[in-house]
Amino acid sequence: MLIYLDESFREGIRGHQFGVLWGIAIPEVLLADVAQDLYYMKRNSFGDDFARRRELKGKKLLKNRNLGPHASAVGRASVEFVRDTLRYIVRKRLITLGAVCFDTRLRTFKCDDPDRLDITYRALFERLDNYVSREFPGKRAKLIFDDVDYATNANRARAITNFFNRSPVGRGYDTIIRTPF
Repeated sequence: MLIYLDESFREGIRGHQFGVLWGIAIPEVLLADVAQDLYYMKRNSFGDDFARRRELKGKKLLKNRNLGPHASAVGRASVEFVRDTLRYIVRKRLITLGAVCFDTRLRTFKCDDPDRLDITYRALFERLDNYVSREFPGKRAKLIFDDVDYATNANRARAITNFFNRSPVGRGYDTIIRTPF
């Protein structure tokens, strides 16, 4: 089981800011089909050049100006792409897991201290461990993270590896491979 993890930050209605740490579980045998299907969906919505060269960002797809009745053609295409993607996830029965964080001290998702794992990751890993042990007994999940920058990637990898290998709680999660990708 592959678990793709990503984070996003938003300012919601009335200026409330929040962060989302989100993951989607994709069985390895479905990876090539899912990747191809999503590529074609992206190409159909935004064109071939965009589909091949650019990464989609949830924050840009769901901008407030894309949601209103006066949205541009690109804005409407963005919202429709999100709807199609969500329908696809449901149709394929892919599982999503997430944590929403409103506390400004906790929502960086950067793991600045390699000896301490951010609580948001801990909460998500607990959910993930419960899901994998219940739905795929005897199997292990592989964590795959979005690329941020070198320092963030290195700190996050160290903090997560330390958590899974050195902490009693992390060592108890036996359904997750202990080194992230």
